[in-house]
Amino acid sequence: MRLIDVARSAGVSTMTASRVMRGEPTVAVASRDAVHAAAARLGYVPNQVAGSLRSQRSGIIAVIVPTLTGSVFAETVRGITDTFDAYDYQLMIGESSYDIEREEKVIAALVQRRPDAIIIAGVKHTPQARSLLRSAGVPVAEIWDQTTHPIDIIVGFSNFQAAYDMTRGLLDKGYRRLALATGPVIPGNRAGERTEGYLAALKDAGIHPGPSIVVPYYNFLDSSLKGGNVVADFLRDNSSIDCLFCTNELIAIGAVVACGRRGVKVPGDVAIAGFGDVEAASIITPDLTTVKIRGFEMGRRAAEILARRLLGETSEPEIVDVGYELKWRSSA
Repeated sequence: MRLIDVARSAGVSTMTASRVMRGEPTVAVASRDAVHAAAARLGYVPNQVAGSLRSQRSGIIAVIVPTLTGSVFAETVRGITDTFDAYDYQLMIGESSYDIEREEKVIAALVQRRPDAIIIAGVKHTPQARSLLRSAGVPVAEIWDQTTHPIDIIVGFSNFQAAYDMTRGLLDKGYRRLALATGPVIPGNRAGERTEGYLAALKDAGIHPGPSIVVPYYNFLDSSLKGGNVVADFLRDNSSIDCLFCTNELIAIGAVVACGRRGVKVPGDVAIAGFGDVEAASIITPDLTTVKIRGFEMGRRAAEILARRLLGETSEPEIVDVGYELKWRSSA
């Protein structure tokens, strides 16, 4: 008999059942009574939740993200933290700075600390990084993307399809002279997947892609304004463009702000769409049309799957698609 069976019988989450079995006083009385009743009914005898976890555990979950600047990855980390708090785990966080070579070094450093599980944003890794992750001997959850060759667990969405759907949506609104602004594209990374989705949508619609620009300033909010000026210059030099699709939210936000400062009307002179839906997207003027990424949900779902692994309730690889949402606002 497993704890997950007790949770299902009691009508609560596995996390709540775990907290009850550990005797945490913050669990609602009704939930606590339901779990104890289900455990008695099913004959579940806990070997103490801490004891049922992998022996000699470090109590650490390693998390590797490109950056904690901006709200999207921070939301993902919050989803992970909120879940693992109930299991007395602590996060050890590393930043890859959107660089897979740096990511490899971060993985090597964190693996030496012997974490009980690893969560890493993205599915594009160096061969050595993949080897490190596979040989770590702990569950690994890749998030923020989808792949047919996962290391273990996948919790993400299709960046290709999200960009495809946004581009088709812009075409449906009547825009025909589309251009693309993106951060540096590395084959297989998220910017590359989004670029491919954009191009595929144009091809399927029989529309030749317009000009594109690679923007170097895209990692941080304070530098997004520099990137916005680069994009504004690009739009000035390509005045026939009627819509700009940005594969990174900070590029789009910087572009909207820079256009406003230069008297370029958005969407009157040019429409702008982004990708990410960070907090600033809904409060700038005009507010930004974008792809909403479910960052918190990805973190929460990945943590829940790993928690079940560590409790011994499941051992199978899992693939979860959390989807995305097109948010139509004033900028397009």
